[in-house]
Amino acid sequence: MIWVSLTLCVLILLFCAGFFLRKTYKKTGTGLLIAAVLLSVFFVGGTAICWSAPNDGAGAEADFGLVLGYGLHHGQAAPELVRRCEAGLAWMEEHPKQYLIVSGGDPTNQGVTEAAVMAAWLRNHGADAEWILLEDQAADTRENILFSQALAEEHGLGTDRVTIITSDYHQTRARFLAERQGMAAQSLSAHTPFLRHLTSAVREVYAVVSEILGL
Repeated sequence: MIWVSLTLCVLILLFCAGFFLRKTYKKTGTGLLIAAVLLSVFFVGGTAICWSAPNDGAGAEADFGLVLGYGLHHGQAAPELVRRCEAGLAWMEEHPKQYLIVSGGDPTNQGVTEAAVMAAWLRNHGADAEWILLEDQAADTRENILFSQALAEEHGLGTDRVTIITSDYHQTRARFLAERQGMAAQSLSAHTPFLRHLTSAVREVYAVVSEILGL
């Protein structure tokens, strides 16, 4: 929610400053109003892009599947991570002889990695542990992609095509990062409740811009 609040505050300040300054400093006020309109279009468009990422990975062929981690809650899988695991389990059922990489370290020092929690959840729900690979060092989405690609190569897997399994709002950035590493990416999305989806999609606009700029 903080990202939505921040964005709204910036836009409101620009609009208000533009209206007030336009009376005495016409060019400055008009410039601020134009900036506010352009930023509004940018955020609405960016949010729409993150909101509507394709969900084209169900049943599609891939060299491996990749479930991206999500922050743990007291060492346990939060509801959002459970939804990602459910999507990963569905993928394994469709691809019984292909590897699924679960990726996520312990960036918040909870004493257990996201990868270990995901692997345990999958095993407890009937997944064949033989076909699960753990990437347990990544601290963010970029590292999820980089480290999982390296792990796939270590196990002799192809890395031309990957099915990324993560939350729907997260797919745009994940696919961008995978394709920047030379992998053709397709999506199998875990559904996110509406309000969470909206606020997270706004946050993703900032994250995607940061990745493009290399920040």
